[in-house]
Amino acid sequence: MSLGIRQLFSAVAIAILSSVLVFSQTTQTGAKGKVTGPRGESLAGVTVTARRDGRDIASGKTDKKGIFVLKLKDGGRYNFVFEKAGYSGGVKYDVEIVLGETRDLGDRLILEVDNGALVLIRGSVFTAEGRSVSNAQVDMYLVSSDGGQKKLGSASTNYTGEFSFRRPSGEAKLNFVVSSEGRVGEKSLDVSSPGIYRLAISVVKSK
Repeated sequence: MSLGIRQLFSAVAIAILSSVLVFSQTTQTGAKGKVTGPRGESLAGVTVTARRDGRDIASGKTDKKGIFVLKLKDGGRYNFVFEKAGYSGGVKYDVEIVLGETRDLGDRLILEVDNGALVLIRGSVFTAEGRSVSNAQVDMYLVSSDGGQKKLGSASTNYTGEFSFRRPSGEAKLNFVVSSEGRVGEKSLDVSSPGIYRLAISVVKSK
């Protein structure tokens, strides 16, 4: 075999080997998807675990957009388990993973809030005369150690003057500010462990 032909075969072999390497680098066995909460919000920090035959094969966490990508060594049928504190766990059963492909599990992997792990706040608003105040705006603030306040959310009282909020458990000082047709009220509440916390806020005419 002449030197030119040997060089040609060598070049072809290198080209084929390079294409195989590129193919193996660009194909990945695994699964991807997006985890959201009950209102469609992206859930960061969700632990996603691929299980097969009762064993945990791979695990990872969702990013700030709720997106995850798990790499798997082998194809086969897997169960995917989703876990996050404050939310009920979820499982997607019997998902077939093909070797060399990344299976898309979709963007509607929803975790429901676990009420047993939340602080539930039930409140009522009334006048100095004891009458319920409906359609009042109630703003909830998180009070920091230096006295600063960060607004967490708002709610309106129903026809009986009641309102509700829920938040993850943990020690916190909350402040509730009420406004309704020229009347205002304010009250603070300390929360910690999961449970139901109740408060009543009286409103008076603003000066």
